[in-house]
Amino acid sequence: MSNPKEPKDIFMLCESIATEQELSKYFNNLNYKGNFKFDGERVMACKKGEDIILFNRRGNIITYKFSEVVKALSLIKSDFMIDGEVISFDNDFTKLQSRALTKDKVKIAELEKTIPVKFMIFDILSIGEKIIMKEPLKQRLCYLQELLAENKDNHLEMCAYGDIKSLLSLAIEKEGEGIIVKDMNGSYENKRSKNWYKYKLFKEMTITITGFSDNPKGIRATDDLGNAVQIAGFQSNEVKQKLEQEGCATISVQYLAKTKDNRLRFPSFRGLING
Repeated sequence: MSNPKEPKDIFMLCESIATEQELSKYFNNLNYKGNFKFDGERVMACKKGEDIILFNRRGNIITYKFSEVVKALSLIKSDFMIDGEVISFDNDFTKLQSRALTKDKVKIAELEKTIPVKFMIFDILSIGEKIIMKEPLKQRLCYLQELLAENKDNHLEMCAYGDIKSLLSLAIEKEGEGIIVKDMNGSYENKRSKNWYKYKLFKEMTITITGFSDNPKGIRATDDLGNAVQIAGFQSNEVKQKLEQEGCATISVQYLAKTKDNRLRFPSFRGLING
């Protein structure tokens, strides 16, 4: 197990599963269970005595942004380090970002009333003085269940683990972001680990690119709606040439979802449409 030098290096990250066929290998494997992929901000929460700290994957202290979560965590008697995702009550990423990106304390207090959040907890690294990262996930979840046994605050919730195939069907039905597949016998590793896999539910469409800017990896192509797509390698030259000659280019993109203003979340380039 690695020895993290900075807070951001503590987090365990997922490997990716690209296709449902690849995911299906885990459907009947009893060593693996799944949970929904939540659409919020990944957060580590630490409690030592009366002190509570929340920090995100960038290593930024964000305790002041989610006071309702801090208050709920303060009611737990034991010390701990727990891992999870802060989400809006309706799991709306845009709403959560309004909270997560706001630094003004007066505005944060106002947003607490209009955009309530909760901490969806899916793992635990320590309880009391005991470091439990090397223990299997199924045992860590027993510790987590014990830690949250008396919790009655709706700003804290223990993530539910279940059958992978059933969770996938439900994620598709609810148009969710995807699912996470986890090795129930795996330890918690401070790195991108094959003990966890993520499977995202992406969609595809075509968009018309009207502008671009060069960068070391290729070009950053943009459309009139404000969508931006990174295009790398020789494909960036093809798109750039078409833009310079014709003023626009139609491309195929993969994306996760649309925002309320009709912009694409996490768009990625799939190909240039000729003709």
